[in-house]
This record gives sequence, structure tokens and C-alpha cells, in this order.
Amino acid sequence: MLKHIAHWISHGLNPAGVALVLWICWWIYHPDDGLVVMVGVLFYIVLPALGLLHGLRKGRMNQLYPEVRQQRSEMLLQGAMSYGLGGGVLWIINPDLLLLVVGISFTLATLLVFCINLFWKISIHCVGVGGAVALLFSIAGAGIAWPGVLAVLLVGWARLYLGVHTVAQVLAGFVLGIGVSLAAYRALM
Repeated sequence: MLKHIAHWISHGLNPAGVALVLWICWWIYHPDDGLVVMVGVLFYIVLPALGLLHGLRKGRMNQLYPEVRQQRSEMLLQGAMSYGLGGGVLWIINPDLLLLVVGISFTLATLLVFCINLFWKISIHCVGVGGAVALLFSIAGAGIAWPGVLAVLLVGWARLYLGVHTVAQVLAGFVLGIGVSLAAYRALM
């Protein structure tokens, strides 16, 4: 039973799931900004997911969340390119600094994970949820963003329970995601 719960947490709070929450939050606070949300969903969720599915279909990855470090590289580079392009398109259609922070945070964190992944396996899930929660706290404050702490704890537990990461890989993921997001937010906002 706990293994199924851990899998569902990993699926629901993967980087794409976390990005979806961010774009839904953007839409709630900017209901007239549907184009921004559609572009965000396209570049931060749909295109990376299609790249992942293509890698699975072509046999370059053996599962949705590859445990083998070498199988993660292509997915990470495709994600970084998509996030970077998406950030540029978003900046063109709506030059809001917060959108630029999101674009830079996602792109830089993914490129750093790619570099780390060449030598060591870090938790991509923890980077994604840690970075997103840091942005939510920076933007909305603890009164609104506090459930993010629960998401951080759940993702960390799930990745450890499933045995796909060590404590060091989980903690390093959170530190990287939080650090990159806070640095981008403080530098630009």
C-alpha cells in the first residue's frame, strides 16, 4: 500500500506536475493571461513530456523516471532547451519579471542537474518541488505557500521509500532547487 502511495506522490509531484501547479496559480492571479498559461504549459509541461515519451519509445530510456544516470542526460537537455525557449517566448508576450524568474530558475536548475548528473545522481523530483516551493514562498508568503512544505516532505519521503535515491541525493536536490530559485528571485525582483 505504501509503495503505491509513494508512486502516486512521485507521479503527481514530478517536475511537470509542479510546473502545472505554478501555471494554475499564475492563471488564478492573472485570469486574463490565458496566452501566458498556454505558452507556459506548452514549454514547461507538454514539450518536455513529449521528449520523454520519445526517448522511451526509441529505447534510450527504460522507464519514465530513469534510474540509470546516463539515460537522464537527453531528457535533461531537452527540458533545459524547452524551458529556456519558453522563458524567452513568455518574456516577449508578457515582460513580467516574475515570468523571467521562472524561466531562468527552471532552465538554470535543469542545466545544473545535467552537469551534476554526469558524475552523480541527484533527485530531479526534489530539485523541481524545492525550486517551485521556494518561488511560491517568495511570491505569496508563508500564509499561502505553507502546503508546499508538505509537498517537499512527501516527495523526499517517496523518493527514499521507493529506493531510487539516497538521503544525500534528495537533500542535494532540495538545496539546488531552492537555491537557484531564491537566487533568481532575489537577483531580478
